[in-house]
Amino acid sequence: METQLRSSQIQLQNYMKLQFLINTTATTCLRQMFMAEWHFTTKQTWKNLPADGMSFISRFGEKVHKQSQKLQKGLLSSGNLDRWDIPLLAAAIKSLPPSSSTTMSATTRKQVLDVLKEQRNKLAHHGSTIIPDDQFELIWKAVTRVLLQFGVPAAELDQVRNISFGSSANQKKLEDVRKSPGYDYVFQLIRLNTRKFPGPDKFLCIYY
Repeated sequence: METQLRSSQIQLQNYMKLQFLINTTATTCLRQMFMAEWHFTTKQTWKNLPADGMSFISRFGEKVHKQSQKLQKGLLSSGNLDRWDIPLLAAAIKSLPPSSSTTMSATTRKQVLDVLKEQRNKLAHHGSTIIPDDQFELIWKAVTRVLLQFGVPAAELDQVRNISFGSSANQKKLEDVRKSPGYDYVFQLIRLNTRKFPGPDKFLCIYY
C-alpha cells in the first residue's frame, strides 16, 4: 500500500512538473520570442496594452484574429501577453516574419512551435493529474528539445525537473486547489511549494 501511494505521488509530481514546464517555462519563452520578433519587425516595444493588441490585429494578426474563438479574440485585443496561452502565442509568432538575424527558418520555426502546441494539448486533455514515468519522459523530451532550440538554458530545465512540489502532507491541499473554480492550478501549486524556485523572469529565451 505504501509503495502504491509513493508511486501515485511520483506520478502526480510528473504531472505538476510538466504543467510548470509548459505553462510557465515554455510560455515565458514564447512571450519573449514574440516581443523580440515584434520589436525587430515594427521597431516598437510591446507594452501589453490594448493598443498593442489592436496594432497586431490590424497588421500581421488579422488572420489569427479571424480564425480565433470569441475568448481568444478578446485576449488578442487586450494586448496582454501574460494572458496568451501557447496556442495563441504560437499562432501570433507564426504570423510575424522571422528576424533576419535568427538562424531558424520560418518552416523550422513553425514545425517546432507545432510540436510545443501538440504537447501542450496532450497535457491539457490528459484527463487526470497522474502521469506515468514513461509518458512523462516522452512529453518531457519533446518539449525540452524545442525549448533548447529556442535557447532556454539546460540548467534551467534541470531545475524544473528537480523541483519538489511539497511534502506528502500537501497532497490533499494540492488536490483541493485543483478542484477550486477560478484558480490557476499551476501557480497555486507553486505557491504551496515549500522550496524556493526562480520565477518566470529568471528564464531567458535566446533563439538567435
